[in-house]
Amino acid sequence: MPLEKFVEFVDQSIQPHLEQNLGIEEFNLEYHDAGGYGSSHIDRWIDLAVKHNVRVLKIDTLDNSGSEKPPYRSLPDVIYGAENLTTLMLSKYKFEITSSTSIRFCFLKDLYLSYVHISQSQLQKVLDECPFIANLSQCDCKGISKLHVFGGLVHLKSLFVASCELDSVIVRVSNLTKLTIIQGRELESVEIQALSLLDFTFSGDKLPSMDPSSLESARLQFNLYRVLVIHNFRDVDSVWCTKLQHFLRKFDYSKGLMVECEVYDSVHLLEQSRLILVLLIHEGNRHPVELVKVCRSWLETTITSGWQFTFYAM
Repeated sequence: MPLEKFVEFVDQSIQPHLEQNLGIEEFNLEYHDAGGYGSSHIDRWIDLAVKHNVRVLKIDTLDNSGSEKPPYRSLPDVIYGAENLTTLMLSKYKFEITSSTSIRFCFLKDLYLSYVHISQSQLQKVLDECPFIANLSQCDCKGISKLHVFGGLVHLKSLFVASCELDSVIVRVSNLTKLTIIQGRELESVEIQALSLLDFTFSGDKLPSMDPSSLESARLQFNLYRVLVIHNFRDVDSVWCTKLQHFLRKFDYSKGLMVECEVYDSVHLLEQSRLILVLLIHEGNRHPVELVKVCRSWLETTITSGWQFTFYAM
């Protein structure tokens, strides 16, 4: 759709609210604008939505330029004064908060950020002004290397973090029930203190430091090529194994465990039932029987006796 037609369509949709001075419950805008020529219109619409007490605001730039790193838009300052917002979803925006910026997210419960540029101090300032935040999601965000979420967020129930190039994650939230951390090799430390945590998903190299006894379900994914000190697949990082052993001992398996361990995309460790782990082996360069022996040896080294394992060589 040409820009002129798109602008006309949105203006016509908003006009009745302006004429009758009605509130706007939800404003959801998804658009392709690789050249950035629609910025003034978008900022105008956001301003109108905020002035009409918008409660749910979703803005997503669908880049069609083919660039792997589409340019960020500057987030209009008017958004920070949206006192009635309960849900804010932003994509491809850059926060330009300073120490003097006034943020009034008094009722914000859901904050979803994807492909957003935000610094550690800016994120902290936003969270400090969100006393009722319940769901926080960050995906492919830049500008932040440490995510430290502490006890002040007493209403936080769900935290999702993926591909944000973090080197440190510390979560100390008593009422958190669902936590997802999907990171790569850059994540050096993960500390979790969440007494109410029920659902945990983790992907990375470093095992989190945590007490899993409250969990009902867990999904863990590791790349063993980086985790293990490999000499013919036999020598194992003892610290990593001790942490895994600690996790498995305390996890009660009330609803299931999935552990996926990749070695050249070849080894998967899964739980099929309450206390049964299944090892699926795909490795063209090794004989299946030899692989089973190696993996069985590794499991016996890693996990306490008394567990039942089933091995499949494929």
